[in-house]
Amino acid sequence: MLHGGAQLTLAHTRQQRVIRKCVRCFCANPTISSQLMGDLPLHRVNSPQRPFVTTGVDYTGGIELRAARIRGSNTYKGYIAVFICLATKAVHLELVTGLTTEHFLLSFDRFTGRRGMTVYLKVWHPPQSPNFGGLWVANVKSVKHHLKRVIADRKLTYEEMSSVLISIEACLNSRPLFPLTADADDLEVLTTAHFLIGDSTLAPPEYRPASAKFREHFLLQESMLRHFWDGWSRDWLSHLQQRSKWSQNSENLKLDELVLVKDDRFPPSQWLLGRIVELHPG
Repeated sequence: MLHGGAQLTLAHTRQQRVIRKCVRCFCANPTISSQLMGDLPLHRVNSPQRPFVTTGVDYTGGIELRAARIRGSNTYKGYIAVFICLATKAVHLELVTGLTTEHFLLSFDRFTGRRGMTVYLKVWHPPQSPNFGGLWVANVKSVKHHLKRVIADRKLTYEEMSSVLISIEACLNSRPLFPLTADADDLEVLTTAHFLIGDSTLAPPEYRPASAKFREHFLLQESMLRHFWDGWSRDWLSHLQQRSKWSQNSENLKLDELVLVKDDRFPPSQWLLGRIVELHPG
């Protein structure tokens, strides 16, 4: 029946037939699979602790760096390693000059030397699955957002690019963790930098009398840190629990099931056929 649909097929055959089992008909009108949104992993909602104890890492695409600040100097390719704290969303940027294991370990040494040793480092997620690493994928996009507006097409040296990345890092760590209130007198907002230095990295320095005692200052810092974590638990965690999509149950994919592999570069009729050989629930 030239894949004419259920009515035409039924009129000519008058026998049981399931059109969805026709591969060509399914390829012409595929159904995109979507699942119920999973719970946040434990590392995103765990108890208060030092920033970067649990960390995700990702790389940006290649960027051009100048070898020297002289006319006609050669250029070489560099990359930006984006480290992000899974609990506080604090960002740490490292400029690297290669994608080898050695280059990563050197950048990781610089990161731990300034932020402390991490206990949990996630570097793996399935391809084309941003829901497994959406937190650091989103921050890679944010880094590029600032980078394009600051340097445009200019090629910088390693030192110049490092300085720009530190400024971008300060901007990203000064972003509010949750929406601002409508109260005009509410001037304080919780940022990721509060967990790093006790204040926004872009805030003016706070005046303190020279005669303040060390014990009073220490207790004040401890009180501020508890205040930050209280705000994190009260406002930020409740904000994370909102689910704006993937809120309906649907049938799960099964092993050995025949599927179409979605590819945004091509129309559905040109998507490849695939068979599920392994599942990664999450």
